[in-house]
Amino acid sequence: MSSMSDSTLYPATAGQGEGRTARPMEIQAGKMDEALTLGRAWYLSETIRDFVRFKDAWWILDRDIWFLADDEEVIASLDSAAELMRTMDAGVHQQRPR
Repeated sequence: MSSMSDSTLYPATAGQGEGRTARPMEIQAGKMDEALTLGRAWYLSETIRDFVRFKDAWWILDRDIWFLADDEEVIASLDSAAELMRTMDAGVHQQRPR
């Protein structure tokens, strides 16, 4: 399996300028798939796969590109949804026949 670097992950960045660090704004689906496979990224839940937590940020899928969630209200909603879905996913696992 190929090793993925940050420079191959991010085709577009924002915040570039004097004294500012580039912040990735989008990731191609194939690269996010690799991060998911390597355990470097996590879906919001087992059943909700349009949102991913990667590098301490939320990413939103639109067709074949993942976009960085940068709205504070969206981020707070995704954090809350992830916590709720962890509980729901755990409940489903407990009910599955062994």
